[in-house]
Amino acid sequence: VSNMSKRKLKVAEELSKRKRGISGEDDSVSAKGSSSSSAPVNSTKILIMSMRGITSRERHLMSDFRVLLPHCKKEAKLDPKQGLIVLNEIAELRGCSYCMYFESRGKPGGSTEELYMWLAGTPNGPSVRFHVSNLHTMDELKMTGNCLRGARAFLSFDPAFGKAPHTRLIQEMLSQALGVPKGCLKSKPFVDHTISFHILDGKIWVRVYQIAITDDGKNDPVVQLVEMGPRMVLEPVRIHGGSFGGPVLYENGDFLSAHQKILDKKDDAASEYLNKIKDHRRQEQKRKDMVVPETSLDLLFKTRK
Repeated sequence: VSNMSKRKLKVAEELSKRKRGISGEDDSVSAKGSSSSSAPVNSTKILIMSMRGITSRERHLMSDFRVLLPHCKKEAKLDPKQGLIVLNEIAELRGCSYCMYFESRGKPGGSTEELYMWLAGTPNGPSVRFHVSNLHTMDELKMTGNCLRGARAFLSFDPAFGKAPHTRLIQEMLSQALGVPKGCLKSKPFVDHTISFHILDGKIWVRVYQIAITDDGKNDPVVQLVEMGPRMVLEPVRIHGGSFGGPVLYENGDFLSAHQKILDKKDDAASEYLNKIKDHRRQEQKRKDMVVPETSLDLLFKTRK
């Protein structure tokens, strides 16, 4: 029995020595990596910028997104002549894995003026191009809702996002790009507003609400949603496999740009004019066909002068 106990003690001592050595190494490693362990696990950042020539209303919309997203980075306006591929280099220099880019098309203030929004994962993609309509900034709405600057937000998605492959991809991209990572340096440890996405008529309706908690007089908290803005409607135009380009994964066949709508109206007006000319010629030919040709009996009733 004594020999067995001695063996057990020796095994226990050896195990303890090994554990001490391993723990010493772990302590040194943990001491070295203490700074890295305190860093946030999800370090997603998004770059928000626009092209030159956008209107003040579109610029205010971009600034509203910068206020709502504390993990965003901003950059100077991009010259359209440089191309969209330059955005990948800019995002890499700023350490961003997503890029939100606003571009304006058409003559400012004209009937063909349109706003498009790119949401792309840099540098490998995918990327989505949206047509932005019915946009209203926080200054325009003047809603009573408000939130803490730098607070995180709930992202609420309509169940209709899971019905189609392209909407599931859009949902995943929006959740990764707009979701504020936990432990972000500029964020606050509060969640006091929500960004909702709903699908209707093939378009994505975006609304931002404050989560207000009030008392109903019976010491029971009541949660209410108060809209704070901004609001807009996004219509997916095209989804590319790469960043700001690449193979087309999805294309919206029902989308028509403002320029294309004007061309269609002109074509319809031209077709109406051509139809009128055709009707006029048809009536003239009909009148000619209605004339009865002369026969030998008609000569009996003719009188000589």
